[in-house]
Amino acid sequence: MTLTGILDTLPPWLENEGPGAGIGVFCYGGLSRNFADFAFPAQCTQEEKAEVEQRVVQVLDRLGMFSHGFYVSLSDLSPLELRVLAERRLVPYELLCATGPRGVYITEDQRLTISVNGEDHLLIQAFETGLQLKEAWAHLNLLDDTLSNVFDYAFNERLGFLTTQLAQTGTALRAGAVLHLPALTWAGRMEALAEDSRKQGGALVGIVLGGDSRLPDGIDKEAGEQSWYNDLSTLVGGAVADTLGDLYHLRNTVTLGVSEDELIFHLNHTASTIVAEEEQERQRMWNEERKIVEDRVGRAQGLTANAQLLDFEEGLSLLSSLRLGVESDFLHTPSVAQLNRLLIAGQGAHLQQRYGQEENALAAETHRAQLFQQTIGTV
Repeated sequence: MTLTGILDTLPPWLENEGPGAGIGVFCYGGLSRNFADFAFPAQCTQEEKAEVEQRVVQVLDRLGMFSHGFYVSLSDLSPLELRVLAERRLVPYELLCATGPRGVYITEDQRLTISVNGEDHLLIQAFETGLQLKEAWAHLNLLDDTLSNVFDYAFNERLGFLTTQLAQTGTALRAGAVLHLPALTWAGRMEALAEDSRKQGGALVGIVLGGDSRLPDGIDKEAGEQSWYNDLSTLVGGAVADTLGDLYHLRNTVTLGVSEDELIFHLNHTASTIVAEEEQERQRMWNEERKIVEDRVGRAQGLTANAQLLDFEEGLSLLSSLRLGVESDFLHTPSVAQLNRLLIAGQGAHLQQRYGQEENALAAETHRAQLFQQTIGTV
């Protein structure tokens, strides 16, 4: 599959399968690695970055990885292509904002990526549906073992893997999940859950628009506000009180002094506990406040069917209400998988790619309303 094929196909990890699917939108794992014989990317010359990139591409070729994936240099991408990949998390925010020779390897199923010359020489990532953190780690670990047999990584016997971020020293494993928590949000429980997560060595943050002030050339502020670059690698995020669409990002913050398996176990436990609390609160709402839930879902249905303009923030809010209706068996259509796809396809660059014209705010809101009607009206 080529880059064009990837751009035309939404990721399979949006299909709402596996344990925790629904409340768990998707999960991931990422490993940062640096080469022992090069300075970290921020201190590399352009020539050294080019050498790093060439080394990676040659090894991927030798390992036969181009039979089920491809590598693309970011300098070869248009701003639109770059934005589409970033909106899908296939290009991490740190790579989006980097400079010089850099690129990404992507498997055909979009479940595995290897970013080159971001904050670190390599960021290896794996994606799965629902809360399949153990499965994501298994794929990630296998790929890392394969590459470590070829590459000489920067490693200290006492500290572990060396990265540009001191907080990642040790395993350099960053893992997490995006969770949909409307009932706990409604009940005002998120601040307490964020504090509980912090005590367990995790971070629970809100989804924000547009990343931060580092938006690179080709992505202006208006375009950024049509997308959520809540980065999985560097935890661009906001306060839980300010999140959008009742979506939250849970990830680990501890990487030193624990093994990767222990880290995944504790993170999975924290996520599962939050999911169980969300399910319990939904059941309470359904029993005690059913009319309020039905009204929220019904209003979302009506607005989705009739709105001529939808800004991105409002679109996320509608998706949250519709998801709540479907997951509560109050609505039988659309499917959660379709709503997951709208979560990605409703972003600005995806709309521009789909409708084939330059997107200003008005055009994006018009096309988003059309896409919601087309998707939800055909089920």
